[in-house]
Amino acid sequence: MMMTTLHDNLVASLEFGSDTELLDALEDGSFKTELVRAIDSLPEYAQRLMGMIYQQELNLREICAVMGTNESHISQLHGQTLTQLSNCMKVW
Repeated sequence: MMMTTLHDNLVASLEFGSDTELLDALEDGSFKTELVRAIDSLPEYAQRLMGMIYQQELNLREICAVMGTNESHISQLHGQTLTQLSNCMKVW
């Protein structure tokens, strides 16, 4: 399981219709539990990528150096990973 700060950073980056919706979602402990489950279900490379983006706050160039690929591929992987997380979190 990735560090809690990754989960917290992803929660903070989610878009909600209003501050009230955000507060309601965060007060419900099952939201964070479900997000942790969704992140843990990602392949290891996707978890690493999300950690580098949201926890370590690396830029694309830095991530490319670590993962040995180009910026286009990293952007594509990031988009696919966000789609996977979004699909897992549809109930929210």
